[in-house]
Amino acid sequence: MNEQRDLRIDTLRGLLLVIITINHFGMSLSEQWWAIRFTWQPLGYVSAAEGFVLLAGFVFATVYARYGNDFALLWQKARQRAFDIYRYHLGLLLSLALCSFLIPAYRTVWIKWLAPYHQTPVTSTVASAFLLHQPPYLDILPLYTLCVLGSPVVMYLLFRRKAALVLAGSFALWGLGQVLDPMAAATHFFTPGHRPAYFNILAWQLLYVLGLYFGYKYHRNESLRLLAYRPVVGFIICCAAVLFLSRHALLLPEITIGLDRPRLEWLRLVNVLLLAATIGSFLPKVPVHAQVPWLAFLGKHSLQVFSFHVALLYLLAPLTARVAGTLSITWFTIFVAGTVLCLSVPASLRSRYREWLLAPEPAGPASAPVA
Repeated sequence: MNEQRDLRIDTLRGLLLVIITINHFGMSLSEQWWAIRFTWQPLGYVSAAEGFVLLAGFVFATVYARYGNDFALLWQKARQRAFDIYRYHLGLLLSLALCSFLIPAYRTVWIKWLAPYHQTPVTSTVASAFLLHQPPYLDILPLYTLCVLGSPVVMYLLFRRKAALVLAGSFALWGLGQVLDPMAAATHFFTPGHRPAYFNILAWQLLYVLGLYFGYKYHRNESLRLLAYRPVVGFIICCAAVLFLSRHALLLPEITIGLDRPRLEWLRLVNVLLLAATIGSFLPKVPVHAQVPWLAFLGKHSLQVFSFHVALLYLLAPLTARVAGTLSITWFTIFVAGTVLCLSVPASLRSRYREWLLAPEPAGPASAPVA
């Protein structure tokens, strides 16, 4: 079993966090900004969010697989983890809403993002608590929370050699998600006028479940049979290369069908699977301890870093708009680079806090010898 922390995965998670931050800030200029061309779907019709969700499942499986044969304990751990994620999401959302009420300048900027919080604060708070209201950039953590809550069932079945059932069921839910979005339907029914989840939970759960499956296989030191055949790997890489060329309109035209992101439509899903298989075929050749230290550091504290980047997006929104609208591309690039460097702050704070928790208590004064 793989008990050693995989710094390669931490590095990948950190890289995805950096890319997500650059993309979210860069949306102010969109295609006008040169960096977006290298960070928004650079490897094909796949964004960083897809990789983030896939790796979230992988990491959950590798961390909690030790409890795979004890459903009660696994459920307890999953529930605690889901509550942590939920706590960060709801705390962040309510803090931003309160801030918009207390600071008029923010209310003006955020009025469209948080709407209709300012008209119906009580209803919006209840909707937020039930994940029925998800403002911009506050939609990935609810998805993560729900996926973690479903993890014990998947892990329980995987440990009982029911992988085929798990994958078949997950793909069936993805298919259902192409015609039904239960979270959006619930939002429109119970709290009309609020912003429903951007990501269709029925479709996106497939990426998380695949991550759980890959993590389970990794925990048991079992490789995917498909990747053991060089011709198959070569074919996968060629297909991924074709979609890469098409995405950037190099030799091939761009594709416009099957790419819906909220529903994770079929071509986007295929592209994700091709890239995951390509990376998975090369990853065993890289030592487990190999890392890019700063990225791995961010990846170890991904929940805190992701939440912090959302707070930055909101708090810096007035400044971001001014920089994007009045300064040159160079200054905007420097501004975004500065926000990316700030991602070290939550990682450093959490790292020091954990060190403080684990630090041994100072020894008391020595007892006087008994006469």
